[in-house]
Amino acid sequence: MIKSYKTVVIIQILVILIGGFALHDFHYTNDFNRLPTTIVLLIGSSVLILWMFSILIQMLIAGIFYSNSTINEVSKDVMNDKFWRNSFSINLGFGILAFIVSVVAIVSNLDLAVPGYDSSDRFFISLAILIVSSLVISLLLHIKKSVNITTKLLGFLMILISVIVFAGSLFVASTNALMVKSYNRDSLYGILKKILGEDVETPSNEKKVTKVVVPVKVVSKDDAKESDHDYYGFSKMSFPDLETGDYFIELFDETYTKSKVQELFGFFLSDFLSLQRKQSICYLRGSIELGFYSYRYDDLVAVDKMIGRNPESIQKTFDSYSPLIYAFISDETYYDSNLNVIVDILIESHNDIYRTENPEEALNKIYKIMVLGKNTQYPDFHFKELSKFASKKVLDLIKQNTKGDPDPDYSVKVSTFWIYSFWARRYKEKNIDVVFEIIKEIKQHYEVDDDQ
Repeated sequence: MIKSYKTVVIIQILVILIGGFALHDFHYTNDFNRLPTTIVLLIGSSVLILWMFSILIQMLIAGIFYSNSTINEVSKDVMNDKFWRNSFSINLGFGILAFIVSVVAIVSNLDLAVPGYDSSDRFFISLAILIVSSLVISLLLHIKKSVNITTKLLGFLMILISVIVFAGSLFVASTNALMVKSYNRDSLYGILKKILGEDVETPSNEKKVTKVVVPVKVVSKDDAKESDHDYYGFSKMSFPDLETGDYFIELFDETYTKSKVQELFGFFLSDFLSLQRKQSICYLRGSIELGFYSYRYDDLVAVDKMIGRNPESIQKTFDSYSPLIYAFISDETYYDSNLNVIVDILIESHNDIYRTENPEEALNKIYKIMVLGKNTQYPDFHFKELSKFASKKVLDLIKQNTKGDPDPDYSVKVSTFWIYSFWARRYKEKNIDVVFEIIKEIKQHYEVDDDQ
């Protein structure tokens, strides 16, 4: 029996505060990657779990403090607890809706992911948003009761504001804790997008080879002047006489021409990578990861899915379009943007791994650290384990690359994790050799130009 709604709400607040502080350093390392169904359900039902846990604790407390109270006294206390009872009921409504939304998301096959490294902070902030909102709405309903005596219009206004706060807080809390990375074409959302005539990207676990229409989004020359992303003016570059291959073009519709490939590549460099002067690994990695779930880059994601992870496709794509890389990225840009340092780090880290007695075993260990290290302190644990494979040369290069970041120590740890896990992922995809040869070829191209 609930003997004090106020106590239930206060316990919820305390649990959120304690959980937020206790799990502040916990990071879900697979940020930006699709969440398993169980995790989505757990997050969706977290409000209800917190609600039921608080009721249980309240019953234990009430059993002690109300043990000598009469039934009438307890009933009277509960009746006088109307403000807190409303907040309690509203929070229950949040919990039910959050759970329903998570189930709908799973049924609709939405590709949900964690927005970033601060996943635990975001989770508890979202719970706090819902608790505070329930108190605000309860206060508005209390005001409504008072103003109803004066005018019904003010009472209606209080209800309207309450509905807006309820819907708004649920939206903010959910988008703060989770993000929609991509949409299944056969999902409810995908069907609606098709009806409205808009294209929807295929999730990462679907490899379709049918022709698709790719609406290439290109930053115009006027827009490029106003864009902070296009540091090197890639969107304004054009090479009409440049000869390239046409691999993978036949997978798209007839409007996907070579000129559009150039426009798309310029957009990729200027906006997707946000390539700038003295680029660090952390910022480059962040741009890439964010780009793969932003709706603005559906066309780039579509190309990525067409190429896939097949080593033959990757090699053919590079052979066809490497002239674009060398045309858009001049020698000056290559060195000015720190791409030369990042390429060197990738090559030397690969060499570190293959200098071990058993490179395949080393790659499996690195992958295991990457996958099974979710419940450990990130990135300290990962850096400690992965730095065993890193040479002094690589660590020095990473420090050089990240010295301009706001928190260089954190950036070094994250960059080391990303660089070595990069090769573990390529190994699992069975394209590590092709990728390594391509990176070496890029390095050789710019070094030869320098010699000349």
